[in-house]
Amino acid sequence: MSANHLLATPEAAAKLGIAPATMVDWRFHRKGPRYTKIGRLVRYHEQDLHDFLAARLIDPNRSTRGGWS
Repeated sequence: MSANHLLATPEAAAKLGIAPATMVDWRFHRKGPRYTKIGRLVRYHEQDLHDFLAARLIDPNRSTRGGWS
């Protein structure tokens, strides 16, 4: 499957392991991964889902200011 394959909300939510309603809520609050509107249809590029997850990657071995010791 191509990284630019378009996914409907239920498919995108399944890839992220969340409920489709969460995706709808994120869109309403302008959070979550980027999406494309085609008329009334909402579609997600797979690459945007990957980018969304990568931006939230936490390395527990990296020290942070003011964090736990």
